[in-house]
Amino acid sequence: MALTASQVTTNNSLEQFRQEFNNLQSDVRGLESGNVSFSTVATNLQIIFEGTTADDNETTLGVIDPTADRTINLPNESGTVFLSDSTNNAVITGKTTITSGDVTPANDELLLSDADAGVLKRVTVNNLISSAGGLTAVSADSTPQLGGDLDVNGNDIVSVSNGNINLLPNGSGKVILDGNGSSGGVSITDGVIDIRTGTGSEAKILFYCESSNAHAQTLQAAPHSASSSATLVLPTASGTLIGTGDSGTVTGGMLATITTANKIGLASIDIDGGSDIGADLTTSDLIVVDDGAGGTNRKAALSRMVTLMAANLDDPTALAIALG
Repeated sequence: MALTASQVTTNNSLEQFRQEFNNLQSDVRGLESGNVSFSTVATNLQIIFEGTTADDNETTLGVIDPTADRTINLPNESGTVFLSDSTNNAVITGKTTITSGDVTPANDELLLSDADAGVLKRVTVNNLISSAGGLTAVSADSTPQLGGDLDVNGNDIVSVSNGNINLLPNGSGKVILDGNGSSGGVSITDGVIDIRTGTGSEAKILFYCESSNAHAQTLQAAPHSASSSATLVLPTASGTLIGTGDSGTVTGGMLATITTANKIGLASIDIDGGSDIGADLTTSDLIVVDDGAGGTNRKAALSRMVTLMAANLDDPTALAIALG
């Protein structure tokens, strides 16, 4: 409402002066009590508000000298006025927190100060990141953490200046690739690589050739039915491994002495390809015999054969002459 008191002129009567004085007194009391509001106040004075406690501290509402007609509208809601020089962050902390999953980068907006224009402007999250050239580094954060999965969106994780890319789990943690490391995937920890499959097939490693990856050789685990937990230790010397289906030559230097019976079949012994003794046989020459036909091979001197034949022939002298 407007002030009820009006200006008194020289033409007004004493009664009119009394009425206007009383109206002015009511207006002043209303201002003091805070019970009077105004739709229009035209004054170049400041309005001073006393707080709940009457002391030497007051709040003064002033107006900067305008260069044009200005209209300031108060919102139709309760709240706290936010000032440009305010150190109170209640205007932010008093709001509902929005989680990362609720942020819509294309639509959600932030309030920024346009330094060139000297005004406040709104900008979407996407435009803010794009205007800043995208997220180019997290070097300012010494302990960055992801709040969700990292989607590389078809791009690579690279380094510069021949730098390493280190993946270092804490403690007994593992680097796990393509799976959970338990029912499938590859896990690496302290020099140990575990390869598990979640498809029901044996785990395998493929080694491709040097020309367009045209061929691959596969190192594959034994099936579950084999119940094998064998350990294969690589040889200490350089060379080529030979498999059961390989046609490569096994040289004598590649084998240790064979001490286990029945590991070499008789048919595999090539006598025809051997060198002739180049001299007459003597009783000290050695032969291989199957001891008692029991499967145990032993050496024997030819002198034993002479003894055997002498015991089983009627004319040992003739045998001796035949053997020289």
